[in-house]
Parts: sequence; C-alpha cells; structure tokens
Amino acid sequence: MSDVDLTHKLRTGDALLFSSNNPTGFLLRTMISSHWNHGGIAVRIKDSDLNNGKEISLDYEGELFVLEINTSPREDGISGKKIIGAGYSKASWVFRKYNRVAVRYLQEEWRTEKLPSITKEFSDGYSTTPFPSSPLSFLSIWLGVDLGKDNSMFCSELMAKYYIKIMIDTIPSESHIESGSIDTIRKIFGDECPEEEHLFRPGHFDISNMPNSSMLSNQEEIYHRSGDILFIIIQPLLITMFIAVMFYIMLSVTKI
Repeated sequence: MSDVDLTHKLRTGDALLFSSNNPTGFLLRTMISSHWNHGGIAVRIKDSDLNNGKEISLDYEGELFVLEINTSPREDGISGKKIIGAGYSKASWVFRKYNRVAVRYLQEEWRTEKLPSITKEFSDGYSTTPFPSSPLSFLSIWLGVDLGKDNSMFCSELMAKYYIKIMIDTIPSESHIESGSIDTIRKIFGDECPEEEHLFRPGHFDISNMPNSSMLSNQEEIYHRSGDILFIIIQPLLITMFIAVMFYIMLSVTKI
C-alpha cells in the first residue's frame, strides 16, 4: 500500500487509532489482541488572544494536535509546558511514530459550539494524570477484568472519559448521569463495549468492535507510512530471543 496522508480531514473531537511496527507496538498489539496499540483525540489549535495565545478550533482552522496520554515528555500545545500525562502533542510528532492511523469521525450533532470549551476543561482536569506503570494495570486491561484502579490512565480510558464528558456537558438532561455508569457507557458506545472506562482498549473504538456508537460515525484510514520490511520480519525473532534469555536467567537464579 502506498503512503497516504489525509490528516487535513480531521477536526476537533475525532477519535484516532494508531498502529506501529516497532517492538513496543508489536508487544502491545500482541498483549491486547488488537491492530491498534494507541489512541487519542484530534484537536485543532489556532492562534488567539486567549490561553497563552492559543485556542481550540471547531473547524479545519489551526494546527493539528493529538490529545493523548503518553510516557514521553513533550511540549503541550496550549500551555507550552513540558508535560508527561494528558496533553496536546503535535500531530507531526505523534504520527511519525506510527505506520497506520485511522479515524472514527465525531458525529456532527455533537460538534457544537460547546466542544472547544468541553475539550479544554477535560484536558485541564487530567493534565497531571500519568500513564500506568504497574504490571497489574496492564494485566487488567489484557484480561478485561478489574484488578484494581489507581490514579493513572491508559490512552483508551482517556478517550472513553472524553466522549462521556461531551454527552454530559452537551445535553443538560444527562447531567445527572455519572461518568462510569454502565448506562452512560452503553448509550454512547453500544452494547459491545466494556462495562468500565478503564477496561477500554484502543481496539474497542474500531468500528468492527463498536459499530453502534451514538457518537462516533464511519471509520477511515487517514495516514499510512510504509514500514521497513526487514525490520518487521526480524523484530518478532529479536523479541522471542529476548524473552527466552530472560526466562533462562530467571531459571538460573532460582537454581542458585
């Protein structure tokens, strides 16, 4: 497949799904049984007299950013500060780490004048929330079973919480519904989704796994960059060798 870049079609609120062929991406996709190993929200940010000279755009105006949560420090698109956690990363910086990116477009009835302020308020609320580091968190999302929750958050949980906030803040009659309610989750994402926000994986947002969402519409691959074939072939062998070596070391230690 030839290289594709349709990122000009993205607007604030669209759901993004990422897939990479690097060793980390390969392991994550294997662990969570998904084509996608990362997710985020498209956000357009334009120059303004507000918020450090930046403002979230409702249309195609402004530079494209990704509202995401990640382990790597980067400059936040609005505050300009170096952060680790939920924030706005330059799309050009994020996309170059992946080979494939797909979008689930936000349905137009939810793209209201409130959306920029909802998005800003949401990101401010989770600006210090870290990416999980506990093996228990990874095991929990892999098994799809609640094994306990701390103050950290995966990218897919961030996405789930974002769309729940859009519904609650856009429709006053829904303001009594708590975030995390199974009724709220199913109303937005359909009956096929997990029952708790922190059990969402990036692949759950794929249209094949979430066909009946009331908020996200059609899916389209908007970015594709050809991978290194040699690297793709060799990396599973390297990972297998690494695991074998670690297993051998563990056995050797137990015999001492």
